[in-house]
Amino acid sequence: MPHNPNGVLMIANRLIDVGERRVIVVSPEGDPASAGSVKLLRELADRGKRVIFIDMTAFGTVSAAMLDGNQPAGITDLLAGKCRFKEVIHCDRFSQAHVIPLGNADPVLAMRSADRLPLILDALETIYDFVLIECGPSSSVHIRQVTDGAATIIMSIVDPDDNAVAISALDLDQNGFEDVIILMGEAENI
Repeated sequence: MPHNPNGVLMIANRLIDVGERRVIVVSPEGDPASAGSVKLLRELADRGKRVIFIDMTAFGTVSAAMLDGNQPAGITDLLAGKCRFKEVIHCDRFSQAHVIPLGNADPVLAMRSADRLPLILDALETIYDFVLIECGPSSSVHIRQVTDGAATIIMSIVDPDDNAVAISALDLDQNGFEDVIILMGEAENI
């Protein structure tokens, strides 16, 4: 049986072949689609790649599931200056991957230091083979904050007929993100 060209296995192959360290995932359908980015992260980790997942979703549900329901310090705490790197990097409970959860600091306060985000991502890229940033249902304006250099953009979707998917695809295309990779998954638990 052939592999799905938009499935986790084939997308992992493509990422390894291309070699860009920064991978930005947009999941227009929210958490059900974000499960695809978690599966991709774990597939890369299972192949011996050093990978880290950064949860930039609105509520941090995805990383909480990866950390057994815990919501420790994360990216908002790092941006707000409340924690250091070593305090925000945690282990995924089902793989060798690392996770930087959303965190507990006030997002408004944290985003005042959003200009530090590219520096943080650059530093992580010196350590990890892949830095996977899950942005949830974000617009092209929001993901520009994490695309200051070379990056692979992935849209993780469950239902290609969902209106949110069409709107997100159009937004990305009209704002300069033409080479978006589609990751097709199924809604399931993380």
